[in-house]
Amino acid sequence: MSQNKRRVFLYIIFIFFGLLYADISLINHYNFRTSAFDLGLYNNAIYDYAHFRTNSDPLLLQNVGNVLADHFELLPIIFSPLSYLFGTYTLLLVQIAAILFGGYGIYLVFEKRFSKPVIPRLALVYFLSMWGIYSALSFDYHNNVVGAMFVPWLFYYFDRKKFKQAAFFFVLLLISKENMALWAVFISIGLLLMNFRDKDKRRFAVTSSIAAAVYFIAVVSWIMPSLNHSGQYFHNDFGSLGNNFGEVFLNIIRHPLQTCRLLVENNTDDPHAIGIKPQLFLIILLSGGFVLLVRPVYLFMLLPVFGQKLFNDDYLRWGINAHYSIEFVPILTIAVFSFLAALQGRKQLIFSRLFLILSIAATFFTFDLPPSATYNPACKRFYQESHYKTPYDVSRINEALDLIPGDAKVSAQTLLVPHLALRKYIWLYPKIDEANYIALVDCEDIYPMTREQYNAAKEELLKSPEWRKVYDRESILVMKRIDEK
Repeated sequence: MSQNKRRVFLYIIFIFFGLLYADISLINHYNFRTSAFDLGLYNNAIYDYAHFRTNSDPLLLQNVGNVLADHFELLPIIFSPLSYLFGTYTLLLVQIAAILFGGYGIYLVFEKRFSKPVIPRLALVYFLSMWGIYSALSFDYHNNVVGAMFVPWLFYYFDRKKFKQAAFFFVLLLISKENMALWAVFISIGLLLMNFRDKDKRRFAVTSSIAAAVYFIAVVSWIMPSLNHSGQYFHNDFGSLGNNFGEVFLNIIRHPLQTCRLLVENNTDDPHAIGIKPQLFLIILLSGGFVLLVRPVYLFMLLPVFGQKLFNDDYLRWGINAHYSIEFVPILTIAVFSFLAALQGRKQLIFSRLFLILSIAATFFTFDLPPSATYNPACKRFYQESHYKTPYDVSRINEALDLIPGDAKVSAQTLLVPHLALRKYIWLYPKIDEANYIALVDCEDIYPMTREQYNAAKEELLKSPEWRKVYDRESILVMKRIDEK
């Protein structure tokens, strides 16, 4: 096959998956299936960054004082100017582009490792088809998704000893999110173990692992607490092992059997958490995860990912949904196809196709899971009519939101916040604070309130002499302070 035909195949793959990703992510936003946490939060942040302001993050219920005190993520600062072009869809488009970019990095990693040019393309499709991507796309925008897409490029340039380029993508990985720096430590040590005999690679791997460790400790121990009103790191969510990272680390060392049990046991009293951890391992195995046992260095690279998921107090993070599995995608792909590169002859092609089929099957299995606290099927099942429909009139909602001036201070329901967040002042209803507009839609998603609380608060709002209706039609309500002109 000629080089031109190969490029045509690549273009077809990228166009197909780009449209598929847009169909999932952008349709969800258009149909008001994104939420204040987290697309609304990040949209508000990039609005402030684009106007050369720090973000005080009024949306965060914890009142931490600054969005960087909640998660230290610097990538939105880089992307913020794009909001002038793409509005509230900006970060969703960035996320899609990042995934495709990561896929191209995977293709380049394996382009020269196989004599048959079809196998690197299979690696690309394997990567772009994995369940972790679709789970992430179906739930707003998250910086760790973008950060994980730099990992293939780190491997690509590291393999070729282009250390300046490798360092560039390594830094992007670090600044994507504070916990990604801990992951970067394990990736670097893994690269060290695989390339110990190569002096130049060994030097880079050692340096990068130390740099990532120092960065992680500095950010979590000093920088983030200094930005937080409480003076503490906000996400010490590992109560089964300790009250802080130091205690967690020591208890992992002191109590290895208890630690191993936590990887598979339900350490909560919530019956909804039963079976979530085994389900995760099943999907990983179906996606080729048993290769991790043959090539344990890649399993080592994933240890902090398993830890931050399975040791967490919140069972919503244990499973296969949302953005909490994206880190498996690049490492599993590299592990599987590095294993296949060691096979001989036709075995490479046969097993490449087999792994791809299994991975796609695992992905569709995740699509067909029943609804749960972490999974709304309509957000992911692009092949069903329910993905393209909503229980309310989208055009009416947009008509109502258009009545709110761009510089108004707004309190809004969670599903409306992402569409209204490109402004200086916005709060998640029922927090009203200084808002001069309130926007509500009667729907199932009334977080953080119960239905009784929501109905009572709405009734009180309608009776209040301080507010008047500017839109009240088909369960859509927009209120304005009477003293506002």
